[in-house]
Amino acid sequence: MARVLLRRQLERIMSNILVPVDYSDTPRAAVQAEKEQAGLESEVPVNQKSQKIRVLFVCRENICRSPLAEGLFRHHVKTAGLSKHFTIDSCGTSPHHAGSPPDSGARRVAASHDIRIKGLRSRQLEPSDFQYFDLIVCMDRSNVVGTRQLGNIRTSAGSEPDALGREQGELSPGIHLLRQWDPLAGLLRQQGRSIPPKRRDVPDPWRGRQAVFEAVYEIVDRSCQGLLEHLRLAVEG
Repeated sequence: MARVLLRRQLERIMSNILVPVDYSDTPRAAVQAEKEQAGLESEVPVNQKSQKIRVLFVCRENICRSPLAEGLFRHHVKTAGLSKHFTIDSCGTSPHHAGSPPDSGARRVAASHDIRIKGLRSRQLEPSDFQYFDLIVCMDRSNVVGTRQLGNIRTSAGSEPDALGREQGELSPGIHLLRQWDPLAGLLRQQGRSIPPKRRDVPDPWRGRQAVFEAVYEIVDRSCQGLLEHLRLAVEG
């Protein structure tokens, strides 16, 4: 019991610390270089300067669900021949595992489907992400809350979102749940049935058996395919 309390106390302390990490040897290096080139100090929102759609996947610690989403979405974008139209990254609301590779369970399930996430490294959501990315896609409702807290974002009553989910006049991206694009959830909506709260979230497989990771992989995979189909309209006109 004492060890559990100590761990929780340590996590609370760590959650308030932004850990600097060198990502120069990871796939994220290209994203960071593009951020710097975009010039985040400019008065013009950077997400209006690029023809690319910039997508950021978010979970709590960026070691299980969001790396899977990043790897799967990048795979489907590449397969569709649309890589030049997208910038893709992932992060966590907590810095607890900053600099760490994805969880071994996530790496195994990705590798079993020929999806490469081994080179990814965890990082925390940072202020520049709200300027840079067009879409922030969260794995569950608690991630949405954490993301809004880190970005100091409040929902505006009555505001109409644009095609990417941004409210009129705001610089921050649209913040969504990944399972908005889960075809199974869409089927329930078409049938006029309510979507149970659990069906809105991608469950966290951390410390679960490999079968749990496989189930989460399937949810993320079909939802990423649904997201890409949704964004094809913006890309292909």
